[in-house]
Amino acid sequence: MLIKRTNIPGIRQAGLLAGCLASVIAFVDDVTGSDDIIPTAIANNAVLLRECALLDNLSVDIVESLTTEVGPRRVGTDGDPRVIAWALTTIVMHTPAVIMAM
Repeated sequence: MLIKRTNIPGIRQAGLLAGCLASVIAFVDDVTGSDDIIPTAIANNAVLLRECALLDNLSVDIVESLTTEVGPRRVGTDGDPRVIAWALTTIVMHTPAVIMAM
């Protein structure tokens, strides 16, 4: 059985949205005269963040800590308050100079 493209909910809207976005990008490119969609400063910052992330295992360490120190944590169980305490401690430990309102 073949499904008509128009019978899939949202497919026409998605196509329309994609077309509009392409038009806006083309218009902005014409107005600014720039071939860069992403400004150079932001692109350079993204490259720096990527390079720092590749040299660091912090994300793996955080996931490992969550799974080994807290364990299962369904809402309403004993693991729920444990994960909240763990998250607050972990955020404070890995986020210098941030003031948290409690």
